[in-house]
Order: sequence, then C-alpha cells, then structure tokens
Amino acid sequence: MALGYTQRPYSALAAGPVYSLSQSDSRSDLKMMVVQEAFQRLDAWIDASRAHLAAMCSSAPKSGRDVQRDAMIGLHSVISRNYADLPGDIPTLMREAFTREFGEEIPGADGNARQATAEEATSTLSTLDLHHRSAISFVNRIVAFLSQHPPLSMNVELAEGQELPAALHTLNQGTLWACLLVILNALTPEAKCLWFLCRKFFFTLNVAEKDGECLQRTWYDRCYHHRMYMGRLFMLDTRHHTTLTRARMPRALEVYSYGCTHIARTPKGLWGWGESHVGQLGFRSASYHFVDPTRHTFSACPKVAELEASLPHWEKHRMVTGVSRYEYQTFILTPAGTVIRQVISGSNRNGQLGLGHKTGMTGFVDLPFRVDQTIHSSAFNVFLSGRQLLFAGRVSHLITRSGLLRGFSSDEECLTPTPLRFSEKVQGFLRSRRHLIWVTEGQSHLCSEYFEPFVIPFKVTAFDNYGTFRDASGKWVKATRRSSVVCETPTHSDVYNVIHIDVDPWTPDAE
Repeated sequence: MALGYTQRPYSALAAGPVYSLSQSDSRSDLKMMVVQEAFQRLDAWIDASRAHLAAMCSSAPKSGRDVQRDAMIGLHSVISRNYADLPGDIPTLMREAFTREFGEEIPGADGNARQATAEEATSTLSTLDLHHRSAISFVNRIVAFLSQHPPLSMNVELAEGQELPAALHTLNQGTLWACLLVILNALTPEAKCLWFLCRKFFFTLNVAEKDGECLQRTWYDRCYHHRMYMGRLFMLDTRHHTTLTRARMPRALEVYSYGCTHIARTPKGLWGWGESHVGQLGFRSASYHFVDPTRHTFSACPKVAELEASLPHWEKHRMVTGVSRYEYQTFILTPAGTVIRQVISGSNRNGQLGLGHKTGMTGFVDLPFRVDQTIHSSAFNVFLSGRQLLFAGRVSHLITRSGLLRGFSSDEECLTPTPLRFSEKVQGFLRSRRHLIWVTEGQSHLCSEYFEPFVIPFKVTAFDNYGTFRDASGKWVKATRRSSVVCETPTHSDVYNVIHIDVDPWTPDAE
C-alpha cells in the first residue's frame, strides 16, 4: 500500500507532520521519511541564521580595518580614472599596496568614480593607517608621484643653470650600455628584464641593437662573438671565457678582424687580441693561445714610432690610415713623414711578405716597397704597387700555368717581389682558389687548373667558381671556349668580384 502523508496547518508545523500508515508499511520506510524531514528543517534553520547574522553585521559599526579597506578601494577607482596616464604607473602601485596590506586582490575599479584633484588624493592617502611595511612604501611613492611627479629618465627639461642629477640613467647611452653589461650581465636571457626598468634603459638597448656592431665566428671546437657600441667592446671566446667580457682597452673606433685575430684602432693607438702564434699581431704567442687586448708598438719601424710619439695622447688613431688582415698576415698603412709608409707582420714561411727572406716575424717591420692593395693567399701575396702587380711567396701551379711569372717553377719560392708580366694594359684582376682572371680592353683572360686557358669575349666583373661570369651590364653568362649563354643569377655565396686596377704592360725596364 502507498504511503499516506497528511500535514498540519502552518501554526502546528513546529509539532511536525502527521503520518498515517497502513499495516503493510515497513518500519524502514518510516525511518527514511523522518530523516529526510529532519534535514529539511536543519537547512531552513541555517538559512535563517545566516540572514540574522547578515542583519546584525549591517547594523553594527564597521571596524577600522574595514574603513581602511574601503578607502583604498575608492582611491584606486579615483586614481585609475584620473591618473592612469601619469608617469609612474600609479594604479599598479595602488594595487600592490592593497595586496600587501590585506592579502587579497583589490576589486575592479569603479568606472563612475568622481573627479578628485591630486591634492585631495594625496591628503586621503596620507591619512591611511597601514601596517605592512611594503604597503606603506608603495603609498609613499604614490604620494610623491602625485605631488611632485616621478623623475624622468629621458627628455628632462632643465631650467637655466640646472644640471642633470648624478644618476645611472643620466649617463650617455654608451656608458650606460657598458655599465649594465659589466655590472648586471644584462644580455643574458634571465637578465634582459633589466632593460625595462626605465625608458632610458630601453632606449639604450634599442639604439645599441640598431647602431652597434656584432661579429660571430664559429669553428668545430669553439665560437667567438663580440658586440660593440659607441666604442665599448665585449667579447666571448668559448675556449677562454664563460660570458661576454669587457675588452680592457680604450674605446674602439674601428675593428679589423680575420679568423681568430682582431685589431682595433683607438685614440690610444692600435690594440690587438686573439691568436698571434705566427706573429700576426706583431708579436708571437704560444700556439693557439688567446691573447688579451695588447697595445701595438713599432720598435722596428722608427719613423712610425716617431710619428706615434709626436701625436697627442688621445689622438694616436691618426697614426693609422688603413689596416688589412688576411689569415696570418697584417698590413698597416701609416702617413709617416711626407710619404705613405706600410708596416707588415705575420706568417712569412714562404717569403710571402715580400721582405726578401722567409724568416719568422716577431714584430712589425717597414715594407721596402709601395703597396696600394693586397690580394692575399695563404702561401703567396700579389701586391698592387703603383701600376704594377708584384708577386711574392710560393709559386702555385696556377701562377706557373698563366705564364705571368717568368723564371719560376711550381712550388718554388719567390722571396723578392717580382712583377707579373702582362702583354697589354690590365683593368681588373681576380684570383680564386682554382682560377685566375685578368681583364683587358673588351675581353677577359681565364686561366684554370681544370682546363686550358681561353679568352672570354667581354669584360668580366665577377666569377662564381663554376664557369659562370657576370658582365658589365650585370648579366650572368655561362662561358666556355666555344660559346657563351646567358644564365640565371647564382644563388650560392661562392662568388668572387674582380678588383679594378690600372696596370701597365710589362716592359724589360720595368723591373
């Protein structure tokens, strides 16, 4: 039989409902119904208690902490509406102060907050009774910003006679960039946030990335990297350094690099660093030993040394007009006296320096002949000297095959600079690893280790080492002994440009 249920009128509810049960109803069904009714009555009592407690709280006076909390919430709304654009990010400072003081996030700002002057806001902030030290610090900063405005790191307008304060952000950006790298190593990924501390720092980072210089070289066993901005140079050789290290030398005006060897022209003279095991820095070091920046001296070149000594202390850079670096050789051009003088150092094992011997070098020495340009190779050099091309060093098979150097066989050493013998005026010259090209009037001559020499019927301006040539109009041509066909521009990087020269035909009295 179904359970019957009859409830008393509301006035008798406290006594509970009346149940009528048939004889077939089980005792367990009755017990379940009683438990359910008890839970319903308990829920009603909890709801009533909550309502009563809320009424009591609303009628009771607020505590001091509640007043402070409400005041900060109101101030946050006022500041977010009226002073969000003021330098110093005041709304964020207000949120941080609230979180430190009350241990919770501040509610969202009221968009309808009233207008308030800076004086009203600072007056209210000054009356806050805060306890957390960080919260007090944040509020004090807000008061300072509202009453005096925060100090600017850039574009500061100075009154007549007023000077910039002595602070890190008032340094020029080159010095500031170097300070952040030296003190804080600010180019590492974990420290890059430091560049966002103020606008001047961020400006310095961007202008250094745009106007600075960067060099990176990679070998199978190590990597070299340097960065330079406004003369301050930081370097990293992974075999010798663990992080970017300041090059301890005067600020660099120019840096000349080849391989592992580097030379800088500075107001205090020439400085070199890297490898110098064959004397390419003007002195010998241990094999593959990294040399820290060292000042160059010219004890074996008295006129150059005299010129350097005559210059003011911070104008020694005027001693040098050009530097050329190739593999293990260094050429320096100086205006010593009334003529241009060259000094040289580096590998000389094949006599390629043109000094008349193949003795190892321990410093810079004067070149005994004029050099206007150098075409380098590891075992020989070709020097443009006036209107001649002079050869010095080990004679390669390519040079022998060209017929330009008479009286020498392959692998012989030419210790004295000797003119190359051209039959007509030469307007351009190119040497690649396996090819030699010289340009005359209206045509070019090609000598190769792979095939017999032949003449190309136009002026070559570049060569890609794979049988294609660029003419004076910029077109690329596939040229052989029998035909010339226009082709696509090479996409690889193995391209050599012809050096423009003006060399006279060889005559017996030219030597």
